[in-house]
Amino acid sequence: NAAGATFPLVHFNGALAGCSSSYVCTWNPATKDSWRKNRDADAANAFYLANTYHDYLAAAPFGFTAQAGNFEKSDGDPVLLQALDGANTAGGLPDANHIDNANMSTPPDGTPPTMQMYLWHQPGTTTSQDPFIPMSGGFDASILLHEYTHGLSNRLVVDPTGVSTLNSIQAGSMGEAWSDYYAMDYLVTKGFVTDTAKAGEVLEGAYTLAGGLFRTEAIDCPVTATATNCSGIDGVKGGYTYGDFPTIGGTPEVHSSGEVWAQTLWDLRAALGHNAADAIITQGMTLSPADPSMLDMRNAILKADEVVYGNAHVSKIWKIFANRGMGWFAGATNSGDSYPAEDFHVRPAAQTPRT
Repeated sequence: NAAGATFPLVHFNGALAGCSSSYVCTWNPATKDSWRKNRDADAANAFYLANTYHDYLAAAPFGFTAQAGNFEKSDGDPVLLQALDGANTAGGLPDANHIDNANMSTPPDGTPPTMQMYLWHQPGTTTSQDPFIPMSGGFDASILLHEYTHGLSNRLVVDPTGVSTLNSIQAGSMGEAWSDYYAMDYLVTKGFVTDTAKAGEVLEGAYTLAGGLFRTEAIDCPVTATATNCSGIDGVKGGYTYGDFPTIGGTPEVHSSGEVWAQTLWDLRAALGHNAADAIITQGMTLSPADPSMLDMRNAILKADEVVYGNAHVSKIWKIFANRGMGWFAGATNSGDSYPAEDFHVRPAAQTPRT
């Protein structure tokens, strides 16, 4: 309010290395019940972030309204947001099942989803054993908005009964990528995160690691990038392409494999701008088949550009996807294909000879 925060934040900056005025620690893993000092602030902040994001997604260019399947008390399905979930499961501390994570379970439209925000940094560990600083997911906007976006994608990519179909490895990877993309798109659009022409600035989950890399690379890494945050775990410089899908994290896994899709979406944002990119990315979800592969979703985004903008961006879109290895001749057997074949060709002209 006008006088300041209703629930002032208590700093625990002596709890562990990494805590600072820029990355405030909000509890002490060595002290039972220390999280209680910020319980009210934690719940209020989570409530604020979720409700502000609800309104943001309901407006243009997204249109995630009640008619589109969003979360409304009036429709009987408000988000059940559980701040500090599991914080007291081990005698004033969180147990191993309620630490360093967050989740969102999204049933079909009409049934409330459940979001759970956990504490971070396992009690009894050092920073070398657990690098996350002692904070709460309710205080990291990128984490909470990431989880909320799972609700968006799980309500838009559905079967005829309204059940989410983001099940196979490629569909699930896009689910994680959309969550990273929409969260960081919001934070950059609102001016909370800097995104200049310099690569490697936009980091999901940066608060949890006091500014470090939560994913293997930053989301704003072009294929040719040489920035520090644009180097994969294998030391190779540059953003990812479709052929990197099984190796980004060492093995196919939805969070790491999804980074190629998140970076591709950021390319669309850079080329088309926030409004146009988000309009066709969101509309693409509604036009996709069930359990889509990344190539299926590429096609859905192209169809969305036709529907929304009359194919105004089709050449740019093809160039972006081709640059990321999802070109005209790229292939995958289905969404369960962990080893897709990449290709870097744009769409051939209509009268190109076939051989």
